[in-house]
Amino acid sequence: MQAYSPQRTFGECADIISGKLGNFLNLRNGSDDYAEIYNIDSRPLQNIVVQIIGFYEEKLDPFATAELITLAEDTDPSIYIDSPADEFTSRIDKEFMPHAIGYYTANALIQFNNLLPELKTGGIARVGTEKILKLQQAVDYANNACTYISLLKKFADYQPPEKIKQQASSGGKARAEKLYGRTKEFAAKRFSEIRSRNSAMSLSQIAVKISAELEENPISGDEPLTNAYDTIYRWIRVLNKTKTYQS
Repeated sequence: MQAYSPQRTFGECADIISGKLGNFLNLRNGSDDYAEIYNIDSRPLQNIVVQIIGFYEEKLDPFATAELITLAEDTDPSIYIDSPADEFTSRIDKEFMPHAIGYYTANALIQFNNLLPELKTGGIARVGTEKILKLQQAVDYANNACTYISLLKKFADYQPPEKIKQQASSGGKARAEKLYGRTKEFAAKRFSEIRSRNSAMSLSQIAVKISAELEENPISGDEPLTNAYDTIYRWIRVLNKTKTYQS
C-alpha cells in the first residue's frame, strides 16, 4: 500500500470513523443490540473480539483508519494492503511505516464492523466459515505487523559482532597511529638498519637498543610509550615475521 498524505483534521477523521464503524462502536460501548456477541459459544470468535477491541483502544491511528475507510468505501479493505510478510521483506516505505499498524488494525476493524449485523442476527452459522477465517487473517496480519515493526525498531542500529570488532580494531589502530605513528616508523627504520648490519642480534636485544635510543631522543610530537620495550618488541616481531623491513 502506498503511504498516505494526511489531509484531514483529527475531528474529520473521528467523524468518518464514527460514521462507518457504528456497529463496532455500539458493541464496544455495551449496546444491548450487540450484547449477545460477547456470549457467542465460540472461543476463536471471542478471542477475535477481545483483540479487535484492543486494537481500537491501544493502537488506533485515526488518520490511517479514516484513510482506509475512505479508500475501501464499499469494497474489501484488505485489497489495499499486502500481507506483512510481503510488506516488510520488500523495500520498506519510510513514509508508510509509521502508520502501518494503523492500516492493518483498521482493516480488522472494518471487516469486523461489517460482519456484526450478520453475527447479531444469525451467529457464526449466518456469517460462514470463510468470512470468519478472513477476519482471523486480518487480526493475524495486524498482530504480525506489530511484531515486524517492533523488531525493525529493536534492530534498527544492529551491527554484527564481526563489524563491531572490525570498527573497534580500526579505531584502535587509528588512535595508536595518531599517538605513536612517528615513533613506530622510527622503530621500523632502526630495526631494518640493525638487522641489515648485524643479523646475529636477537629481537630482544634489538628492542632494548631501540628503546634506549628513544629514551635518549624521544620523537617530537608523539606520546611517550608507556612500556617502550614491550611495545617495540611487539612491533619488531611483526616486522621480522612479515619481513616487511626488507622492502
